[in-house]
Amino acid sequence: MHGSMADPLLARADAALDGAERLRLALVRERAFARAICAHASQLRTLQTGLIPTVAIALTVSAPAPARGQA
Repeated sequence: MHGSMADPLLARADAALDGAERLRLALVRERAFARAICAHASQLRTLQTGLIPTVAIALTVSAPAPARGQA
């Protein structure tokens, strides 16, 4: 009887742990994506220093976005 009560609880605990792991991995991916965006923006600012404003704006507008999932 005790064993049958524990099984649903263990299943719920396992499901909660699986969900927490999925959330953790999603957070890691989102952090990597945010870091890539920040690095990309920083590189653009560094490259654009000294350029005439028209060229700097054109580079910013036409620059490809970093691919999702790459960091």
